[in-house]
Amino acid sequence: MCIRDSRRGLIPILNELIPKLKDMNKLQFDALVSLGYIMDHLRVDKHPVFSSLTGISNAKRDIMEGLLSTNDQAVLAFVLKNRGPKDDEELKSTMLKLGDSFFRTDESAYDAILQQYEFGTTLAGELGVHETTTWSSCALMAEVYASENYFHPNLVQRLENIIHRKAETDVVDFDSAATLLQGFLSAGIEDISLNLRLIQMIHTQISSEGKLALIHFDGENITLFLEALLQLYSPEDTDYTLVPIFFEYFEGFIRNPFEYEGRLSRNDLISLKRIYESATFYKPRNPEFFGILDKKIKDGS
Repeated sequence: MCIRDSRRGLIPILNELIPKLKDMNKLQFDALVSLGYIMDHLRVDKHPVFSSLTGISNAKRDIMEGLLSTNDQAVLAFVLKNRGPKDDEELKSTMLKLGDSFFRTDESAYDAILQQYEFGTTLAGELGVHETTTWSSCALMAEVYASENYFHPNLVQRLENIIHRKAETDVVDFDSAATLLQGFLSAGIEDISLNLRLIQMIHTQISSEGKLALIHFDGENITLFLEALLQLYSPEDTDYTLVPIFFEYFEGFIRNPFEYEGRLSRNDLISLKRIYESATFYKPRNPEFFGILDKKIKDGS
């Protein structure tokens, strides 16, 4: 997620560095996890980091809580889901324990933070509860444990509890909100109060940030977000009243070539055209919108 946002400068450097990283034994476990995430994102195939992560995780699954932070555990689970052996019973057992470890580690860290406030050991002038578990980690956990291979209702329920807690004091980023909404829908879960809170936070950010909000968007997260809203909304529903507003907002983003600066691929545009055509509740403000999309798709934007 952060890698995708900075890929223009980072990706070429990593493409040169990765082939030189052959000795996995010299890396600390958390560094190995980060490396696995980077190479998964870059779609590097058959690198020993993936088998190393699988082997170490299977061997250390009972002590994971003491080895990695919540955020590193989320990244590890995501990489194992994408690059671990499919339909492997040992890995499935490891993933279940890793998920449980993530939530136990989060609970311990959150309790420690609350104790700081209780005993007055926070820094002077600090406001709010500064959690260690990030929104992006919650989004990764949703992708893993709401997926077909690793879905577990207890773990998803515990993830919902974390998100409700974080939403009280912490503002979600657009990338994570899109992933969370889509992840829960994929698992057949609709927590209306949670969905509305995520949607409202994104609306507030876009309204307050103006043009600055544009840096958060790309084809992947816009498609995820609008696809989720499309599934959630019906014209008779009085809960998701912000949905048409988002469709109007992103219509403008898609139409304006100076705003997205190549961040929408041809496949993104095809997906977005399908979403807008399926959104019978929304009529594009520009009557030429679908013609503009067709031209961009034909040109291979």
